Amino acid sequence: MSEYTIHMIGNAHIDPVWLWRWTEGLEVVKSTYRQAIEFMKEFPDFIFTAGQAITYKWIEENDPQLFEEIKHFVKAGRWNIVNGWWVQPDCNIPQGESFVRQGLYGKRYFREKFGVDVRVGYNVDSFGHNRGLPQILKKSGLDYYVFMRPGPEEKKLEGRLFWWEGQDGSRVLAVRLAHAYSSPGDKDSLFKKIEELYARRFDDINDDICFYGVGDHGGGPTREEILAIKEFNKPGIRLIFSTPDAFFSSVLKQKTDFPVLKDDLQHHARGCYSVVSWIKKENRRSENLLLTAEKFSSIAYLLELSGYPSERILRSWLKVLFNQFHDILCGTSIPEAYEDCRKDYEEIFKDGNEILNTTLREISSRVNTSGPGQAVIFFNPSSWKRKEVVSVELKDENLKEVSILNPHRRKIPCQVSSLNDSKKRLVFCAEVPALGYSVYRIIPRQKKRKERSYLKISSSSIENDFYFLQINPRSGNILHLYDKINRVSVIAPGREGNEMLVLEDPSDTWGHGVNSYEKVTGKFLIQGKPEIVESGPVKATLRIKSVFLNSTVEQEISLYDGMPRIEFNTKVNWQEKHKMLKVDFPLAIESEETTYEIPYGTIVRMNIGEEEPGQAWIDITGTIVRRGRKIKYGVSLINDCKYGFSVYGNEIRMSILRSPIFAFHDPRVPEPGVDYKYTDQGEHDFRYVLIAHRGDWRKAGIPGVSYEFNNPVISGFEDSHPGVYPGKFSALRIEPSNFICTVFKKHEEGTCMILRLHETNGRGGVAHIHLPWFKVSFKRHFRPYEVKTLRMDLDEKPPRIEECNLTEEAG
Repeated sequence: MSEYTIHMIGNAHIDPVWLWRWTEGLEVVKSTYRQAIEFMKEFPDFIFTAGQAITYKWIEENDPQLFEEIKHFVKAGRWNIVNGWWVQPDCNIPQGESFVRQGLYGKRYFREKFGVDVRVGYNVDSFGHNRGLPQILKKSGLDYYVFMRPGPEEKKLEGRLFWWEGQDGSRVLAVRLAHAYSSPGDKDSLFKKIEELYARRFDDINDDICFYGVGDHGGGPTREEILAIKEFNKPGIRLIFSTPDAFFSSVLKQKTDFPVLKDDLQHHARGCYSVVSWIKKENRRSENLLLTAEKFSSIAYLLELSGYPSERILRSWLKVLFNQFHDILCGTSIPEAYEDCRKDYEEIFKDGNEILNTTLREISSRVNTSGPGQAVIFFNPSSWKRKEVVSVELKDENLKEVSILNPHRRKIPCQVSSLNDSKKRLVFCAEVPALGYSVYRIIPRQKKRKERSYLKISSSSIENDFYFLQINPRSGNILHLYDKINRVSVIAPGREGNEMLVLEDPSDTWGHGVNSYEKVTGKFLIQGKPEIVESGPVKATLRIKSVFLNSTVEQEISLYDGMPRIEFNTKVNWQEKHKMLKVDFPLAIESEETTYEIPYGTIVRMNIGEEEPGQAWIDITGTIVRRGRKIKYGVSLINDCKYGFSVYGNEIRMSILRSPIFAFHDPRVPEPGVDYKYTDQGEHDFRYVLIAHRGDWRKAGIPGVSYEFNNPVISGFEDSHPGVYPGKFSALRIEPSNFICTVFKKHEEGTCMILRLHETNGRGGVAHIHLPWFKVSFKRHFRPYEVKTLRMDLDEKPPRIEECNLTEEAG
């Protein structure tokens, strides 16, 4: 057998933010990269590897001379660029489109500045990797993937080198590092690592990969390590200064039939799914805001109402992507670092809302709003027609009785509710065309009329045409939930639902060594009596206040006429330490597994009570007993900002927050008398929805409902005036319902438009795409969970529509 070649990867893992703020991270990048350049000048065969486009951007802006030197050594093949993303993000919490943008903007930067097409995906420090990534990586031109976590004790694999397959069938060749990406910097430690690696060498290939260089706070390879590699002389082993690209290229010449993994790569640091919950909420809000702003900016651009705000959108996206860095979004950085994050999000929301509001005003000013009363325009960001309960603040405070007219000038049910002593809001159900708008009108009503409705409410129950919900007045929890359509009781016998549980959580910030949070130490109990706050033909709401020690929960539980959902609008004031808060729903369903939404896909996991990452929804479907017979039945839980869940048997728990010490890592032990800062103290507000349904989540249309819940219709008052556009308008409609348009934006270059949609049910099929205003219709075939990107030139006749990859290049 020939010599065993170990590819020595000189690197410096740099956390731009962690136990330091980004300004210190910038200085670390400068000093580390400068030292790497000096070693390249001293050692002609030394190669350095680094990713994360933000670090190069910092150098470009703060040390132009160093930047030019890096460009020189990149061109010479001595400085190797990997990762291709803006940062090494958390790989569970961002939505699918954020991972696309990491590659879109990261790879574009490297291509523009260095002429390099990065092919190696590289997230060696991230705390787990969702199964949606193989498709995103492959369709971004990243053929390989390097990671370290989860380690062998956390996730068993058939081998360190394997094909990682996504749900659509996309594959990337992945390697799990046998040792840490960093090293102490001395010769003896490096040789020990090499000997251990050789002892566990591959049986059927002659190459391996070994990382060296001081990391986390930068540093990089030391002179001692470089000299040690050059002088290494052991029979049968050859060390070479190399790159991950060269390693993958070499092994593929020897073998291609590696094991195939059709799973995610979990779990590491399960506490990160929930800790520092405010930043997770801001991440979700910012992602959705920018995607919505892009869609309506695209409509205004195509209608030639305004230019497309490319630079402002890009600037905001780069802030979002930076704050998805794993130690930021996972909640493991110091409190001072999060002060910088708050400033970033303030700027994101300021710019994002200005872009969106300016665009909507441009469109609204051209709409024909002539007619009686006050016009209100509702904008729908989804690619299907929406029917949604909306509320608008009444501009005329003297109006006590009003009617609402739909776009056909017909009166529809509505109710007036008080916001406070001086302000009122109007609540009604609006229908809005796909990715478009509709105009409604508020007019005075002379005489109050009785509206037909199935809603009923008392101080201990709410009922609509789908559910009867009873509150236990002694606990404030759901005592009984009856599905009137399917005639079944949803909550497990003898149990209560929507129970706020306080659990012991002695673990560190990351939750190291924790598989599940199980020990209940207390429960929130009702304070006073439930209060009726909404009672009308459209919406009925109970407000319940509860308390645990020094913490409080105020919750509004609502049912809507004609809608099969229960909404929970929740405010928490949290003052506990080393505790965790979960909401609990024990169900009368028999099931062994739960479906979780993940980026651009779903995953099924067994109900064994372990803490799991998920996104905007989870669903438990199994069987329930109705009149002595079992029927297929499920319950979905949809949220607007939560990412941690546990399901044991038939009991769903959603993690709301955790309160360990900030950035406190095992095996450290809290010292007496030290004034530590604890996470998640103070005010929190969030929403979630429960939907009980016959059949599975596909039949209930849960991906679409979840999208609607996280992307509500947008309203705006408009003066009465003539206009060139009608009272109803649709720019884009996609059918059937298992296809969702995530992106409608301008191409990063040129005048073409980009349309990205994905299949949500895991069944594949044909998507029918319509742009009614532009008289364009076409269709595309999709594999299960496939994401497709289409480049559309609508100026050509007929329009030119072609598929491209996620970086907007020819596919």
